[in-house]
Amino acid sequence: MAHIVVLGLVLTLVAGVVSFAVLVRKIHAKPSRLPQSIPTPLLLYNLWVASWLVSQYLGFYLFPTLSRPVATKINVAMGCTIVILWLAWLRSHLVLVDQFLQSHVSRLARRWVEWCAWALMALLVVGFALWAVNPALKLVGLIPYVMASTLVFPVALAASVLLAIGARRQQDNDVRRALTVLSSLYVVLFALDTALGLVVWGLIGDPAGLSVDLALELAYNVLTVVWVTRYADAFAEATPSEGESAQGFDALCESFKISAREREIIELICQGLTNREIASRLFISVGTVKDHNYTIFQKAGVRNRTKLAQLFTQPAAHRDQARAAARQASGMRRVI
Repeated sequence: MAHIVVLGLVLTLVAGVVSFAVLVRKIHAKPSRLPQSIPTPLLLYNLWVASWLVSQYLGFYLFPTLSRPVATKINVAMGCTIVILWLAWLRSHLVLVDQFLQSHVSRLARRWVEWCAWALMALLVVGFALWAVNPALKLVGLIPYVMASTLVFPVALAASVLLAIGARRQQDNDVRRALTVLSSLYVVLFALDTALGLVVWGLIGDPAGLSVDLALELAYNVLTVVWVTRYADAFAEATPSEGESAQGFDALCESFKISAREREIIELICQGLTNREIASRLFISVGTVKDHNYTIFQKAGVRNRTKLAQLFTQPAAHRDQARAAARQASGMRRVI
């Protein structure tokens, strides 16, 4: 079994480094509306897997040679690290889902998971500290550990289902198709991980269970990289020439009576920044950004950020049609 652990550790490290490098390069290769945080869950996931495999290796070779108190303290520290990485990865997965959907439900789910993750982390650190001081208090540290390890994949599965539901509401056909594929892959993967953690592991035993677990963990790397490589173009921003782009952008802003602050926000939206990133860049609150977004959508006659970015980056030949459509939409609103 030890050779499986060593092989898994090597494969995980190699796959993690390669996957992270490919994602970062692909996302920054050209202007894109893909969330810039896509590599973060991948990085945390691989750190978590590597830490878990290291703990397995230490359990086989190091712990039997140490005294029981020392082995217990090292085991406690490793277990605490692994669970914290679990929760950090889960939070980053919810952040990614929220950045894809930008909906009230995704924001609410993200907020709840963040609160629960911080609460579990605090309980975990306190419980494991007490366990390290007094082995008789082992149960105090095990309770948050068991809760986190049991819930992490079911919650990730629920977030992936939320992504699948939100994908159907996307206006852009290419984006809708891309998010549907990504959410379907995540649903299958996390359903298998949930089944492995709750049922299968106890039935098939350690060596086989470890092999299946490593296969699923490597699949997470491969699926994410393949998806970004295949569907990054669906989120790509149009890139007209600089002169034409600047002239058309100014004309649209004047036509829609866009204010200076709204113009700054439109420029950042066209660069693919999220509401939170725009708020940080302009030193305003996220709520203020959302208020400006609503006003901009009303003036430009669009329904979402995707259509707004397309409107302000599309070739000049289509801008007259866009202005006409916006004026017609504005006239309809006045009539209503």
